[in-house]
Amino acid sequence: MLNKDIDWEAIVAFCHKVNRDLEGPQTAIRLLVHKIQSPQERESLLALTVSRLHSVFSYLFYDLLLT
Repeated sequence: MLNKDIDWEAIVAFCHKVNRDLEGPQTAIRLLVHKIQSPQERESLLALTVSRLHSVFSYLFYDLLLT
């Protein structure tokens, strides 16, 4: 049985790790592109959710630095 709940803590942890690691953005793009192209709809949608949230978190993070 598949877990139908989204693990938001894991998604946030992924985004923070991507932002901390020097090679994080390049690695994240490679992983997310692979998942977005998955024939499994749930996996693709989750990867799109993660990529969207990462862009929102990055925007908020940089916005906080500038203020």
